[in-house]
Amino acid sequence: SVELDVSNFDAVVAIAAAVWKTRPHRAQPEIVTSPSAAIAVLPLRNLSGNPSLQWMEDAIPEMLNAALSRSGDLRVLDRLRLVEILQELGRETTGRIEEADAMAMARRARVGTLITGEIVGSGSTIRVQCKVVDASTGRLLHSEIVEGAGDDDVFKMVAQLTDALQTYLHIQAVGETVDETWVRDVTSRSLDAFRHYVRGRSLLMSSQWVEARGELEAAIAADSNFVMAYVDL
Repeated sequence: SVELDVSNFDAVVAIAAAVWKTRPHRAQPEIVTSPSAAIAVLPLRNLSGNPSLQWMEDAIPEMLNAALSRSGDLRVLDRLRLVEILQELGRETTGRIEEADAMAMARRARVGTLITGEIVGSGSTIRVQCKVVDASTGRLLHSEIVEGAGDDDVFKMVAQLTDALQTYLHIQAVGETVDETWVRDVTSRSLDAFRHYVRGRSLLMSSQWVEARGELEAAIAADSNFVMAYVDL
């Protein structure tokens, strides 16, 4: 069994709350002026043909959710709520989300903008393309591409994507330029912990509660300061 460091967790939450209250604000951009100014990050598609990159389909969206949620200018739809809405609509909740399902979900959640994308690989290089899409029309609004050399570069790639997206969306998730250290601070400093967390979240989405708890406890065992894992446990 895993023994949780609760006193340490309280200190982490207190610091996180203080940082959250002092985050800066900017004016809302036109493309996210839906009634609730909301955005949803969808699972990516692994087109690399490399099964070892499959975990990034959910990992990168989870990291982007955590990063973009730091902005007070934007409501970011939690991925568990995304799955709940798809279930309410009687739509498929595993694997790729089809465009028609994504747009139906967006209407129900009052989401104005979707972020989707693909993962491709060439040799040792991983390339991630994120697309900003108008949720009401399906029109592509913007695209960003980042590259990395392997799993260890996932935090760096998410930092680059977050920085580019906050610039395009005219929001501010952090006072200065987003870097890899900041992404690790708002998610986890341990890649192994985040792998367990992603598996745990996927199991929660399919109502496998016991298995999900095991993965979340493993995430905390790998990183005792992993706030996101504590919250879902």
